[in-house]
Amino acid sequence: MPSYITRKKARPINFATKSAKARVSATTIERAYNCFAEAQEQGATTPASMIGVPGMNPVTTLPADDDRRIRGLEFFQNQRLFSVTDSHFYEVLEGTAVDIGNVIVRGRASTANNGDSVVFVDGFKGYYWTEDGGLEELTAEGFYPSNAVAFIDGFYIFNRRGTGQFFIARGNTFDPTEFATAEGAPDDTITLLVDHRQIWLFGETSIEIWYNSGAADFPFERLQGAFIEKGIAGPQLATKSNNTVYWVGHDRIVYQANGYQPIRISTHALEFVLAKEESLENATLYSYTQEGHLFLGLNLKDITWCFDVSTGRWHERGTDQYGRYPADVIAKNNGIDIQIDGKPVAGHFNEPLIASLDLDYGLVGDELLLRECITPPIFDRTNRMKHPSFELLMDVPTVREAPAEDACCNLPAWTEEEYISVAWTSDKGKSFTHEDRQPYGEWGIPDERIWWWKLGSDYIRSYRIRARTRGRFGIAGGFIR
Repeated sequence: MPSYITRKKARPINFATKSAKARVSATTIERAYNCFAEAQEQGATTPASMIGVPGMNPVTTLPADDDRRIRGLEFFQNQRLFSVTDSHFYEVLEGTAVDIGNVIVRGRASTANNGDSVVFVDGFKGYYWTEDGGLEELTAEGFYPSNAVAFIDGFYIFNRRGTGQFFIARGNTFDPTEFATAEGAPDDTITLLVDHRQIWLFGETSIEIWYNSGAADFPFERLQGAFIEKGIAGPQLATKSNNTVYWVGHDRIVYQANGYQPIRISTHALEFVLAKEESLENATLYSYTQEGHLFLGLNLKDITWCFDVSTGRWHERGTDQYGRYPADVIAKNNGIDIQIDGKPVAGHFNEPLIASLDLDYGLVGDELLLRECITPPIFDRTNRMKHPSFELLMDVPTVREAPAEDACCNLPAWTEEEYISVAWTSDKGKSFTHEDRQPYGEWGIPDERIWWWKLGSDYIRSYRIRARTRGRFGIAGGFIR
C-alpha cells in the first residue's frame, strides 16, 4: 500500500443511507439496495453505518410435491408454528413439517388463533383447526368468503368480501344475524385488523374503527369520531407494529396512524414508483422487528421497498432471480411479533421454504444477495475535485479456514463469488465506469480498510459500491484521500 495514502487527510463523504432517486436525476441518484442505515452513538467513527439486510436461513423446506408457496404462518400458544400453503396445512416441529391436512388456498392467507384453535381464510374459503377436532373447512351458515380474519375478546372477526360488512364467530360457531356494516362511507370493506382491542375496517376510500361495547344484540359499535378519509389500495396492504397501524392508501401514499390521524411516511421517490404500478391488488405489506429496527416491507411486482421506523429511511430489497425480496409472510401470534432464537421467521412467496431472517447469512436459496450503495452527489460547488483514492471503512467477514465450515452460521469457506467493487458516475447515473473488484473475506485478509487508487477528477461524482458475501455485511463509511 503506498505510504502517501495513509498520510493524506481523509475527507469523509456523505455515504448512501437510503433509496431516494429523484424524478430529476441531477438532484440525487442515492440508493441503498439490500442494505440499511444504522445510526451510531456519539463518538463513533461515522454517524451512520450500512448493514446488509438478512438472508433467508432455512428453518424447514416443505415436501417437494407441495405447490411451492408459503401462504400464511401463525404462531400458536407462542411456541407452535403452523404453515399454510396452496394445498396443505402443516405444523413445523423441530425443523420438520408435519402434514395436518389438505386445503385449497388461492392467495395469501390471513391467520388468527384464540389459544385453542387456528383459523385462516383466503378470500374464497376458510379453515378451522383444533387439537381434538383436527382440520375442517368452514361451511356453516353465517360464514362468507373473507380475505381477513382477526381475534378480539373471544371473537373471530371476518370481513365479508365484496360488501361493507364484517361478521363474527365464537370458535367455529356462526350466527347469520351477527354482522354489521361500516356505513361511514359507501365503500366495500377490503380488509381488517385488530389493534389495541379495536377493529380497524379498511374500505376503498375510508377507514372506520369499532370497539367492543358489550351490547346484547351485537357486541361491537363504531367509535365516534374515529373516521379516516383515507382508504386502502389492496387487500394485503395493512399491518400493525410498534403500537400503531400502517397501510398503503388508495392514493398510493404509505401512512402510519398517529392515533386516528394518517401520517405520510412514504417519499416522493417511492410514490413515483407506486404511481407506475399497474395494480396493487397483489402487493403485500408486512412488518417485523430485529435488533432494535422495526421494518415495514412493501412487496411490489419486481422490487421490495422497506421502511426502517428507527431511522425514518426507505431502502430497497431484491434478488437476481425474482426481482423482489422473497419474504412474504412473517410468523406472528395474532399480529404480535414472535421470534425463534432472536430472529423473525418468514415464508418464501414462491418456494416451499420457511426461513429465519438472519443478518449473519447472505444467501436466499443458492443466490448470494447483491448489496449496492450509490452515494449522494459529491461536489465542491463549481470546482473540479480530485479523487486520488477512495477508501471504505468496513467489516470484513471473519477469516475462514478452507475447507472447513464456519460453525457459527453454517457458511462454507470463502469463494471467488464473494467480492466488493467500486464504480462511479460523473453523468448523474447515465453511465458507470467499469467495476474494480477486490476479494471480500478471502483467507488471511481481515483488513477493515479497502482502497482504490488513481480515480481522476471531475465536477460531480457518485460512487457505486457493490458486494456479495455469505456472511454479515457492514460499511462504516467512505472517504476520499
